[in-house]
Amino acid sequence: MKLSPCTTLFLAASAAIFEPAQCSVSRTGMRTNMQHRISDLGKPNQPSLTSSSLGLQKRNTLLRKTNLVTRAHPASSDKVNKNFLRRERRASPVSTRLSSPSVASTKSVAPITAVNNAAVVVESQEITKAFNTPKQIFTALVDTATVKVKTATPELLLAGFLAGAYISMGGALQFMVGANLGGLRAAEMGGLVTLAMASVFPVCFIIHVLAGSELWTGNCAVLGAGALQKKCSWLQVLRHWTISYIGNFAGALAFGYFLIFKAGLANAAFSNLIGNLAIAKTSLTFSEAFLRGIGANWLVCLAVLLVQSSTSVPGKIMGAWFPIMTFVAIGFEHSVANMFAIPLAYMTQAESLMQFKDMLLAFLGKNLLPVTLGNVVGGLVFVGMFYDRILMKASKS
Repeated sequence: MKLSPCTTLFLAASAAIFEPAQCSVSRTGMRTNMQHRISDLGKPNQPSLTSSSLGLQKRNTLLRKTNLVTRAHPASSDKVNKNFLRRERRASPVSTRLSSPSVASTKSVAPITAVNNAAVVVESQEITKAFNTPKQIFTALVDTATVKVKTATPELLLAGFLAGAYISMGGALQFMVGANLGGLRAAEMGGLVTLAMASVFPVCFIIHVLAGSELWTGNCAVLGAGALQKKCSWLQVLRHWTISYIGNFAGALAFGYFLIFKAGLANAAFSNLIGNLAIAKTSLTFSEAFLRGIGANWLVCLAVLLVQSSTSVPGKIMGAWFPIMTFVAIGFEHSVANMFAIPLAYMTQAESLMQFKDMLLAFLGKNLLPVTLGNVVGGLVFVGMFYDRILMKASKS
């Protein structure tokens, strides 16, 4: 018996009302259930259902292929996802795109995989750029040496003057802190005083590194690396060392005389501290001062390497801080630091210019000469030559 369209629609609606257990709650489920009812009653709507199911199967198949390609070739996942979404938009109506679970999974799973892969690549690049390898550091020292040896004499002398003044700033801060902690020393807590003094001294090296100047002790390793790699001559290295050394001495003397002694900052506690320090330093034997000079510049040039290892300002500060603090706390001898401390102590003790000159000459022979030679060995041999052999010569062989 052939039913009219109204009768067919009425029977389908009645079946949906009186059999709620077989009816889906969602709109898509109700529409599918009604299509089954109408198909059972002889309404020719089966082709529409078949095409919808085939489209869903095609989308699921394409989704599985997309996930397989994404796992096999993560770099091409973005392109695959874009092609899939483009085909999905062309093949499906708007209502099917909004209700189909396969589309939702495509938009959430595959793009997330691509984003995660990109994030891993970006993160690895950032980690790689966060610091330089030892060989990159040594190569940077060689490149720096080729530039430094070409510096004109007036600029080099001025840059050396600034470095001597910067080191004197750290020394002045160090002695100011030590002079104000005399109570701890009297209470037999001299270790805390030493640690406090050593902790504040590295500010001078940080200023030197970030602001830029020519500290001859650090250049023992830098220019030595350039000469060892034949990027500059040893004659150029000696010229640079000599001019920067003179500039360092001039800057240390000027800072100590004008900004500490003449400024009235060398009070009784300050003068007593540096006076005792000068006596202890000039009482060392030649070998003792020489060996302590090796230890000091070994650590200073290691600080130069650590500064070059970092690509950020906080990293450079941390790289400079701990080696410099270490050599001060141990009690090693640094020639430029002594250029400030010992002459300043003589300024507070000398009663005449002639007496000051005699004391200064004694300082040059008893302390500055052996310490300078030790600084050369510590920077050139223990850092420059050793790392040149480990990093450059070994890689070539």
